[in-house]
Amino acid sequence: MRLKILMLSSAVLLACVAAPLTAAEQQESYTFTLGLLGGVGGAVDAEPDPGLGQSSWMLAAGMVSAPRTLVVVRAGRLAIDGDPAFERFSKADLEYVNIAGEYRFAQPTYDFGTYLGLGYYRLNGDLLAGGNTSDSDLGIVLGLTGDFDITRYLSFIAEVSGHYVFLGDANIFAMANAGLAVHF
Repeated sequence: MRLKILMLSSAVLLACVAAPLTAAEQQESYTFTLGLLGGVGGAVDAEPDPGLGQSSWMLAAGMVSAPRTLVVVRAGRLAIDGDPAFERFSKADLEYVNIAGEYRFAQPTYDFGTYLGLGYYRLNGDLLAGGNTSDSDLGIVLGLTGDFDITRYLSFIAEVSGHYVFLGDANIFAMANAGLAVHF
């Protein structure tokens, strides 16, 4: 049910944002952006703490909605190898899809941005007691981005994000990712 609500609200948000696209196209040199990022992260409030050195990756797809404003859908995974154990897991993966409004501030050599959004998160893991389990719920994401132009259509992107997820095991996750983005 929550996934349906998230999908419906995402579709309504994208439809509302697509209306002012013609004005945005006149201001920006691109309309869409696709990014692939990799990095590190972890659970901030887990017991025992597995640290923030866990591997993560993310795909980002954005659309310009107004000058210096984007709507970005991000999907990714944070792999948590608990040593010591992460909550009740010997190994876990946090998978997520979120949609966020991102506002960018132009600098001479790069764009700095900030975003806030909602997401759907699923924690899959191998239990310490044997077997595996899955838990999913909604969450909130807040992040900072940097977009450094390499060419007109390619840029180096970096971002840090904090995720508050309504899960039973751990609720606060932090990630730092960097990669490349293509603009078209």
